[in-house]
Amino acid sequence: MSIIKVCEASDCNKRFIQTHPRRRYCSPKCAEREKRRRYVKKRISLGLCVQCGKPMDYPTSPHKNKTSPLYCSACQDYFRKRYLEKKKQQKTKK
Repeated sequence: MSIIKVCEASDCNKRFIQTHPRRRYCSPKCAEREKRRRYVKKRISLGLCVQCGKPMDYPTSPHKNKTSPLYCSACQDYFRKRYLEKKKQQKTKK
């Protein structure tokens, strides 16, 4: 028995034919995206770095308009170095 359902992903409203009773998403891509969202939300609520899972070493901001960082200092340093290296390579290509 097939039922037409709406995808349960928060940013998708596509309709799909539910071929299995436990199927909730229109595609594996939607399922993975929603799984990642739940994972990130859980880590943020526990006060962990979204990338590596280590405890955050930055204090949360007391300002209401300023958001707290999602990554610990080690991950921020890693991404900064990676960005600068990529930028340097692009300059040398030109």
